[in-house]
Amino acid sequence: MSAAVRLVSRLPRRPRDRPNGSAEDAYQASLEEFCQRILQIRSRLDFEVGTRGWCYLLEGERVVDKGV
Repeated sequence: MSAAVRLVSRLPRRPRDRPNGSAEDAYQASLEEFCQRILQIRSRLDFEVGTRGWCYLLEGERVVDKGV
């Protein structure tokens, strides 16, 4: 599966303590992937989505899960 199609298993999070260079790079890559996924979903819509709507959309796309 390509990086553009791969699903994000959870929201990007920074490490708990002060991140070293590789941890920060991993976070930035995860954040970029998440943002690209949002833009990909948004490109298919013909209406504006509010905050609550994004929660439902991301759950339907299996990007986020209520149980996590």
